[in-house]
Amino acid sequence: MWWAPTSKRGALAEAIRLCHECPVRKACLDEAMRIEGSAHKERRHGIRGGLQPTQRRRLYEELERRRKAAA
Repeated sequence: MWWAPTSKRGALAEAIRLCHECPVRKACLDEAMRIEGSAHKERRHGIRGGLQPTQRRRLYEELERRRKAAA
């Protein structure tokens, strides 16, 4: 379910719903962000921390912008 193709919307929605109820969601997302970092979209897979690969990439880019602005 966590690695369902995006064409399987039902499985995708279910995985995201379960993530939002998970007590380790933040830790999972933090780990995904650490591992994936600035990786290209082809290197991001599955639902992690309740987010799809493209959502995690956008989050990474936003966090980088904030980090650079604060520096």
